Amino acid sequence: MISGPANCPPNAAPTTTTTTSTTIKTTTSATTTSTTITTTTTATTMTTATATTTTTASTGKLIYTTVEVYFRSLSIYQTVSDVYVCLLTEKLLVFGGLSPAELNSPEVFDLEDRAASCTWPTGLSYPFTAHGMTGGILTESRLLVCGGARYGGVILDKCFALGTSNEVDLITERKFAASILIDNDTLWVTGGDTDGATVKTSEYVTLEGALPGPELISNNEGIDRHCLLKLSQSTAIVVGGRNNVYKPRMFSFETVTWTTLANLNDGRSDHSCGIIYDKEIGSRILVTTGGYNWFTSKTYASTELLALDGDIALNLWTFGPDLPEELQRSASVTTSDGFGFILIGGGGYWGTGFYSKFIYKLECFSFTCEWSVMEQELKTPRTYAFATMVPSSLVDCM
Repeated sequence: MISGPANCPPNAAPTTTTTTSTTIKTTTSATTTSTTITTTTTATTMTTATATTTTTASTGKLIYTTVEVYFRSLSIYQTVSDVYVCLLTEKLLVFGGLSPAELNSPEVFDLEDRAASCTWPTGLSYPFTAHGMTGGILTESRLLVCGGARYGGVILDKCFALGTSNEVDLITERKFAASILIDNDTLWVTGGDTDGATVKTSEYVTLEGALPGPELISNNEGIDRHCLLKLSQSTAIVVGGRNNVYKPRMFSFETVTWTTLANLNDGRSDHSCGIIYDKEIGSRILVTTGGYNWFTSKTYASTELLALDGDIALNLWTFGPDLPEELQRSASVTTSDGFGFILIGGGGYWGTGFYSKFIYKLECFSFTCEWSVMEQELKTPRTYAFATMVPSSLVDCM
């Protein structure tokens, strides 16, 4: 049984499971290989006396497609009079980072209930104090965390499935990498830093091991401290990063090609990115904010927005509202409903000793966006932390 907000009808949620195979081509300078990844997808069909599912649901203001909604961990209910968006409740998990000492202590937040007190089970703890990790939630709510660095310069070459004994060896040790889930069981890990050198390679990581992925494109150099976002089942976008501060690039899994998009107005690395829905018109917006320009030594408070409607390659970046303070090395997530972009912690220019405890939220209305300061705050201010939304079932809240 799945429960939603008060405006959602009661419902039952029988599930059906289908298995599909996806072939992903990977290229290097010398060879081209094809890797077939078999994934199991659970599709949920909602049935009630008054509710039916639809491919597209529209209220006149908000328009969603079924694929996008399920990717955001939502369920849509269509009644005779209205559309209800019923959330599968999630909590914000933050751990690791620098403050200035290295951290491991997790913090868990209920973004909807300021008074809630939540803790992360000891049995699911990350095994080290570390910073600069990347990862995601796999099938059966398994949190896979990859790479990063330990204080003193030790770069990690493994991924850890928290709460299990599973350790997966990465092909290349890397910190400050970026990743996305390309299906329920596969994490695409890209770029990063290894002993001061930026990494040009990527790899596909599952609980069974790692396979080589496509090389990144950045003036024949690697990229680290960048953003990686999933645009669709067949495309992803890299935004900013060291050696690539101005040029976002879109990758096609089908053709194994990169397309250069419009330049950022402010070249960024150590920045934060996400994709949210406009609350008024329902369109998707790519958000990037904060960060540091390695060429100008500037830390940013600025925010830039890219409309994801139409031909993305023709769209230009526009400035949104500034952050309340200049920040780099912040963590970020998108809220469960897809409407909010959450920025967590971060710091100022290197050497200033500034570490932020604040959590900020960006929302957009008809492409007019605004930042707000959330009541929730980090108990331990931190930079280079790991953050993700996790199912409520993994968290203890009171």
